[in-house]
Amino acid sequence: MNGEIEPRELILPTPMLPGIALRLPQLEIIENLLRAALDGTGQRWYTLDQGYVRKFGSSPGGISLSSLRNCLAMQPRGGVPDGWISGRKVWRTETIEVWSMVDDQHLEEYLAAYAPHLRVPTRILEANKRHVIEYPTAEPELE
Repeated sequence: MNGEIEPRELILPTPMLPGIALRLPQLEIIENLLRAALDGTGQRWYTLDQGYVRKFGSSPGGISLSSLRNCLAMQPRGGVPDGWISGRKVWRTETIEVWSMVDDQHLEEYLAAYAPHLRVPTRILEANKRHVIEYPTAEPELE
């Protein structure tokens, strides 16, 4: 076998023509494509622009892309890429998934884990103070 991996092969009988079998030598490739389609986008690397779309989508009211580009603290892993493709910073799917779940309230914890040299921008800290949601500590008594 010369160290080469032989592709798996699936032979399917065809009910309409019993004497003819359908051969699928690239079953593993098809299987991987189907899994990727079912699991999500199947995309492995994201640029900042693509990560922005994944995190914020097209919903209005989010940070602008130009603001994101100019503020390392707001970027995945504090602007530290997982790699470079064609001279552009890129991040793995897993990194983008974690980053897309980080909101302003948890940004400081996120930066402490991935980019401790960065600080949360002052404008975000101030906005967090203005928009604090206070939950009641005691349950109201029922009569």
